[in-house]
Amino acid sequence: MAEDISRVLGNPLEIILQGETYKLSPLQVSDLAAAEAHMKDQELQAFLAHAGDVSESVQTHVILDIIQKPQGMNRVFDAIGSMAGIQFLLWTSLCKNHPELTRDKVGSMVTFENIKRIRTILLELDENAEADEEGTDEAKKAMAG
Repeated sequence: MAEDISRVLGNPLEIILQGETYKLSPLQVSDLAAAEAHMKDQELQAFLAHAGDVSESVQTHVILDIIQKPQGMNRVFDAIGSMAGIQFLLWTSLCKNHPELTRDKVGSMVTFENIKRIRTILLELDENAEADEEGTDEAKKAMAG
């Protein structure tokens, strides 16, 4: 119940990573927009890294397509399932209260032992205040380790 109120009020949730306690801020629309921009940048960089033999007109067309197309909410939420997406959204949530953390540092805090727990918490941070009790209980268990 307290976590439901925390989400509504925008209060951070605490998580222990590598023996340290950190505060995770609820994800906001601006965070998801940043994730969308990050995904576009990653897609653009991947294309440019392999576009050497592609004609300039095709490159221009593909680049414009990447830049102009909306990623869509489903694609942003799917990013929570990827390693890069988890790292980016966890960093976004943590850096509001811990600005000294870099994306690389946050990435090193995510391990195979805690990735499922972190993903569950990120999904919980993203849910609205009407989350069902089962989801809230899952997040409580995940935060406890």
